[in-house]
Amino acid sequence: MPTRVNWLAKSYQALRHFIDVFVAYFTLPANLTRFGFNESTVIGQWFKTEVIPAITDFTSAYANWENEKKRDKEKIDDIYKARERLEPLVKTLEQILRAYPPAIVSDADLDLMGFPKRSTGKRVPSPVATTTPGYGVALPGAFRVQISFFDKERGSGKPRGQHGVEIASLVTTATEGIVQASLTRSTFDTNSPCTFDFPDTDRNKRFYFSLRWENSRGEKGPWTPVDFTVIP
Repeated sequence: MPTRVNWLAKSYQALRHFIDVFVAYFTLPANLTRFGFNESTVIGQWFKTEVIPAITDFTSAYANWENEKKRDKEKIDDIYKARERLEPLVKTLEQILRAYPPAIVSDADLDLMGFPKRSTGKRVPSPVATTTPGYGVALPGAFRVQISFFDKERGSGKPRGQHGVEIASLVTTATEGIVQASLTRSTFDTNSPCTFDFPDTDRNKRFYFSLRWENSRGEKGPWTPVDFTVIP
């Protein structure tokens, strides 16, 4: 089993999102030079010959895996192996960049690359959410539902101290009688939107769901009312 990066969600979608964020900022020529990763340095050569091929390999494997209709054992094996290769390199990059003085790699740099900020050494209690998440539903393609979530007070992001959302859900043909206790599937995500993929046999069924915030200690806030959409 690959060693999971402890701050990164377990889904392949989350790793793909991290890659997009990281590459867009880190690989700007000015940043590569500022961080000492240009091709004239040993660490720059390591990034070029080890990290970039691993990113390319995972991105390619993800594109093949994402198409559920054509997903088979070979494509599942490929993306598993690609993640197993990439994650230790991501962890090494995190360790290198966080070890730099803040004057070279600031907390803002880390945040813009998708890495967690440095610890201040002070424990700041994470509050338990008292509000429910705002959310939106998108149907980007057949058999796929995306639920975006955000802090209703700000219109974006997450409330202070909240790590992500738990989404309870149920797929059914029932059109009434669905309450919170009926939602037997639980999904956790730290990055909006959360994507749900379904087999073609679920088309036109109802996807019921409810959301609540969860803080960094695993403490949960109140649920939203149960809502639903029809699986396209």
